[in-house]
Amino acid sequence: MAYLLGQPGDARSVRASFALFLAAGGVLAGITFAATGLLTWALLPPFLVAMPAYGLGTWLGSRMFGLASERSFRLGCYGMIALAALLGLPLWDGLLR
Repeated sequence: MAYLLGQPGDARSVRASFALFLAAGGVLAGITFAATGLLTWALLPPFLVAMPAYGLGTWLGSRMFGLASERSFRLGCYGMIALAALLGLPLWDGLLR
């Protein structure tokens, strides 16, 4: 994502690249999980809990997309990348598991 943000182009084309990258990654991950037996019925409850939040976030993001300037869009994306990196640190393992 950071690479795509660093490429020239307007926010609309960057957002389209994000969508394609994430959709293709999701499909490939799903196929890989299914092929290796990692896709089980035990994953259904967390999926059902997360799906409404994911759907709401996607809907809100599409509605709010045109409201930000190019700079604000990119800064917001960099901020979300930084937050994801911080939340993924092993420092939180003891608290979150």
